[in-house]
Amino acid sequence: MWSSVVPNAELIVLPYPLEDPAQWVLQLFISPSAQVGHVVLGLGITLALLALPILFFTWQEKREDVIQKQESAHLFSYDAL
Repeated sequence: MWSSVVPNAELIVLPYPLEDPAQWVLQLFISPSAQVGHVVLGLGITLALLALPILFFTWQEKREDVIQKQESAHLFSYDAL
């Protein structure tokens, strides 16, 4: 058993069958720390901060598309009929 591979975790090796090390089973047990809530909160805030400019630029692009479509509607030539 190696306890320092991953912090707050235990790596357990089950040596079965003994004559074939390629078949041995490795199990990693991670014990949750008190900081899990802070990590989840930080991840949520980071994702929200990244989503804000994306949503803003998407809205701005759609607004510009509508304006461009309205301007091009006025350019219709009746002489072509």
